[in-house]
Amino acid sequence: MNNTERTLEFFLSSRFATHRYPINTATIITLYSTIAMVGFIENAIIFTALFVIGDIRHGSAANVFVGALAVSDMIHCVFNVPTQLYVELAEPSDMSATSCRILFASLGIPTHVSCILILLIAFDRYRSVRFPAFASSGAPGSNPTGIASKTIRPGIATLLVIGSLIFSILAAFPVAYYTDVQEAKVKISDVENISNLSALIVELQNKERKYPKYCIEEWPSPLKRLIYSIFVAIGQFLTPLIVTLILYAHIGFWLSKRRGKLYHTNDKGELNTGHIQLAARLEARTRRTHQILVGIVTCFACCWTPWTLYSLYLECRAYAIKHSPMKESQLLDRIDQDVITDANLKFLDLVLKLIKILVAKQPLMIRAITVAFKFDGAMPAVV
Repeated sequence: MNNTERTLEFFLSSRFATHRYPINTATIITLYSTIAMVGFIENAIIFTALFVIGDIRHGSAANVFVGALAVSDMIHCVFNVPTQLYVELAEPSDMSATSCRILFASLGIPTHVSCILILLIAFDRYRSVRFPAFASSGAPGSNPTGIASKTIRPGIATLLVIGSLIFSILAAFPVAYYTDVQEAKVKISDVENISNLSALIVELQNKERKYPKYCIEEWPSPLKRLIYSIFVAIGQFLTPLIVTLILYAHIGFWLSKRRGKLYHTNDKGELNTGHIQLAARLEARTRRTHQILVGIVTCFACCWTPWTLYSLYLECRAYAIKHSPMKESQLLDRIDQDVITDANLKFLDLVLKLIKILVAKQPLMIRAITVAFKFDGAMPAVV
């Protein structure tokens, strides 16, 4: 066996990438399938309930946003997850440039839409609780405070959802434009020194001995790619997270303050019995609302932060390698060494993406807080 064949055998083996170990592959497939199935069922139940009871067709803007978020997460569970698993684990050798462009651009659209919808829901919840005169009820009327409501109709909410979809498509366009397909070409200098090479050959004896093709982004400038990656991370994750955190913190603070004002005295310095009873009934509900608010932000942050930081790390490292003052031969040796050392790169990427899928539970919590706000909004106005 010549050195080229040895390199191919090593490249296709589990020694080169640890996600190819059977136990790792089976674990990844099992966890991805379970979480995706549970996420799809939960979101399907939420969307069906909203549609059947009419909350999407004739209800509030918040329910339109929640329904759209459920649909986006369902698409993520039934399309993104299986497709990513196939591309990452099967590593097909027959990928075309067109399929790569369509595939990679479409994978990012549900993610962009979900982040925008989470932000829109936070704005709507803050608007409906903090400024009830502009609350988004289903039809024009008056709210429990007795102030006339200037409502957001479901049609306007639908237009906002469509706008978020268009914006997400535009945000994913650079990926589609610069994505191409490339067959793996690896020259690992020390393959001959690898021990147990015969074991690697046995492992691959039933496999087609052909380098797989990978979808890669070929940007005209590495700096432009790095800027785009940072922009997407800030716009898609950091901004929605910070704004949602601020808005929900204001909501929680204002609900606590309003609940406290129910404990007031009359002109004789006596506590108002009716307000005390109302405050007692609503205290537990407000506490539950706070817990849901914290849960939404925590879920968003914990599920997205690891993979976002990891992807930025990979982008920055790739940029640093390409801009290091090396000759081409030295650069190839540097890349080869990184490839050998970092055999866990793809496995770690799959694990972090698995954690990111857990954000599909967001509509369940947001639906719960929408119901909670219906009751919290029924509290009488106090000043």
